[in-house]
Amino acid sequence: MMNIDVKNDPRLNILNIANKLGIRIIKPTAGSKKVIALCPFCNDSSGHLYLTIENGRYYNVYQCVKCGNKGSGVNLYAKMRGIDTKTAFFELINEDSDINLIKLSKQIVETQDKKEGFEPKPIHYLNKVYESFLDLLPLYEYHRKNLMNRGLFENTINSKKYRSIPDNYNLRQDICLKLIRKYGNNALEGVSGFYINRYNKWDFYSPAGMLIPSRNINREVQGFQIRFDKPKNKKKRYKNFSSAGFYKGTKCIPHVHVAWNTKEIGKRVVITEGPLKADIATQFTNITFLGLPGIGALHSELVSILKEMMPYQVDIAADMDILDKIPVQIALSNLKQRLNENSFKYTEKRWENIYLKNKDIKGVDDYLLYLYKEMLLKRKKVI
Repeated sequence: MMNIDVKNDPRLNILNIANKLGIRIIKPTAGSKKVIALCPFCNDSSGHLYLTIENGRYYNVYQCVKCGNKGSGVNLYAKMRGIDTKTAFFELINEDSDINLIKLSKQIVETQDKKEGFEPKPIHYLNKVYESFLDLLPLYEYHRKNLMNRGLFENTINSKKYRSIPDNYNLRQDICLKLIRKYGNNALEGVSGFYINRYNKWDFYSPAGMLIPSRNINREVQGFQIRFDKPKNKKKRYKNFSSAGFYKGTKCIPHVHVAWNTKEIGKRVVITEGPLKADIATQFTNITFLGLPGIGALHSELVSILKEMMPYQVDIAADMDILDKIPVQIALSNLKQRLNENSFKYTEKRWENIYLKNKDIKGVDDYLLYLYKEMLLKRKKVI
């Protein structure tokens, strides 16, 4: 009987398996023991497949954040070769591994192990620091106007506490010092987004853009999405506020945004994409929305929230470009499968007739703003 170390055997290394399958590896990710590659299942052209060497819980696994395909390295090999996992395992262990890729894998792990970072603090602490952080940040007028153009009312903007990321170094220093004075010398350790800069001072990740708070079921701030002012890639306008890969930085915790209605009732919930979109939709409908980072992401976290809420009705309001994008259709199919597996009945909400006439009306927020401008929101059950 063979004694195989599935964790460390180079033949089962995820990079070695990807290479055998001809999957194109792009680059290692900052702050983690992963590499980015092109997904073979969804005609990926920019790199949405994450190959994880190890993360403390799992070893040699893959996940596409675009189409939702995921599993072990053996599973990946089996799926692409059209064989069962048992056959795949025996094929892999009877072949040689790529020495250069194994060296790369070890280098990624060793480099990340040497970086001094922190694990995220508990949510009650993050919420406390993040709320104080928001109170110290400005909201620039051009960001306020952008939010209003997207349909948000003044009182919604103020209550949701959207903020601008300051590019002024002295202002960022002042904010960090105030947080340290309030919560102690170690206040920013384990708080995603914060890190120690080259001047040995606490700082925070500061691309030009806006911070969108993401709140959990208890209304606690669990993290942020950044909406870039001028993204290098227009398809990647949003990114998590994280300092993973920075000196003494911290990765962000996975977060699904809960946009409660005014009565904080979750008997009917609608699943959509992103915290900002969820906030806008809740404002117009007074229905509780759940904002996923993407329709193919964080399904396990979503199911946990639904089990706590136990809604009688679950709806899905995905962006209408799903009509044009096969990977998004696959991701939606995976989401529906996960809901079915957990006995949640759902309906899908679409406005494709309007979208086909005007492709700017893509998301549920665009659709509801359109109805608001057309004075149609007073009709019952617009969504």
